[in-house]
Amino acid sequence: MRSRYLLASLCLVASLVTFLGSEQTLQAQEKPELPEEGLPISDVEKKAVARLQQAGVLVLRLAMNTNWLYADFSLRHQPVRDDELALLADIPNLVELNLAGTNVGDAQMLLVGKLPHVRVLKLQKTAVTNVGLKSLRSLRYLEVLNLYGTQVSDQGLAELASLKRLKRVYVWETKVSEAGANKLMAAIPGLRVELGIATESKPAEPTKPEVKPAPKPPAKTEAKPPTKAEQKTPTKPNGKPTPKPQSSP
Repeated sequence: MRSRYLLASLCLVASLVTFLGSEQTLQAQEKPELPEEGLPISDVEKKAVARLQQAGVLVLRLAMNTNWLYADFSLRHQPVRDDELALLADIPNLVELNLAGTNVGDAQMLLVGKLPHVRVLKLQKTAVTNVGLKSLRSLRYLEVLNLYGTQVSDQGLAELASLKRLKRVYVWETKVSEAGANKLMAAIPGLRVELGIATESKPAEPTKPEVKPAPKPPAKTEAKPPTKAEQKTPTKPNGKPTPKPQSSP
């Protein structure tokens, strides 16, 4: 009897140790909040920013009182080179990256996945597919992801389930279904997946009956007063004038 009790106690202790270990692992995986003022700027970061600006890439501070940066490759209308994307790894203050409408694809997502603090990532109208989304699973601070006009589907969207900070994902004109969007939103509390408005799925509007205008009533003609001759000459009921009686000789 004692051996059974001892065995049960040991199993309970082992389960408790396993639970505490898993909790510590989860806490270790969760990233701390980023400071509002940004991170200290190193010389390496300054050189990387200067090289990107010389190449025509727009790199700006998000605000005057912060070191956080925004980089936009979409405005220069030139192909994005891998060596340029590699420079982003030397910019830890980069939190917003715009690659919309550029030539990047799944191979370049390997470089984007190395950016530790990116919060906003715009990939609309690029060649990114489900394969490229696997490389984004390391972006633990990612909050907004724009995939509009890409070839991603429900399978690729499921790769984002571990990004618990996600708040908005835009998947207009993609292969993502409503079921796939709902599945990801169920996995990440507070997330909203924007599917856009599919015009082909709109219900047909009922045709309104044609309302014809009511016919106008005929114009009223005012009765003219009888002339003096009509007033002097009496008429029979049939409308003929009554002959005057002849005087006897």
